[in-house]
Amino acid sequence: MIYNDIFVDGEYDLPIKQSLASGLSGQPLNILDIGANVGYFTLRLADLILQGENSESDFRVTLVEGSPTIYKELKSRLNNQPNLADKFKIVHGLVGERQGSAKILESDFHVMNAVASSSSSGGTNVSYIDLESLYSESSEIDLLKCDIEGSELIFMENYKDLLWRVKSAVFELHHDRCDTARCFEILKDAGFLNHQQLRQESTFSLEFFWK
Repeated sequence: MIYNDIFVDGEYDLPIKQSLASGLSGQPLNILDIGANVGYFTLRLADLILQGENSESDFRVTLVEGSPTIYKELKSRLNNQPNLADKFKIVHGLVGERQGSAKILESDFHVMNAVASSSSSGGTNVSYIDLESLYSESSEIDLLKCDIEGSELIFMENYKDLLWRVKSAVFELHHDRCDTARCFEILKDAGFLNHQQLRQESTFSLEFFWK
């Protein structure tokens, strides 16, 4: 299903193509994919670049995935792309808090994975990754993709400085798990004055923001 959403329906194509069109000539695109899952977004990005009119565009993608099981699958999948090996940096860790750890409850259906408190029974304990440690203070991010199953508000609250350095972003917002109205407020305060909804479902929506 996720494959069809990304490759067949092309639900991320607009943000990707817009970032390609607005990128600085001669500068590699800097992409951050948090909640990378098995890498379909990043592979779609590479596909659109290599098969399209932007085939000469250089790019770098940092992928962050919290699920230990999916992280292994992600590494295996991207390691099977030897011609793109220097384009990817894959990081295992949760995103939201700046430090500490939490338990991730894994499901056979990957999109149902969820973060629980460290005192919860079951699950696997995973450390949070501080995203600021992955970039210099002056680094700009051309495109941020965020799909972290309800932790998006915590991420926005803790990374307001990082959001100022992001040019465009696409978020899967989970209306049943966080205050999405507050998410919109934070993004507007961070300079994201343009917005387009890409998909609407009963419990989540896909939202594109840019400056």
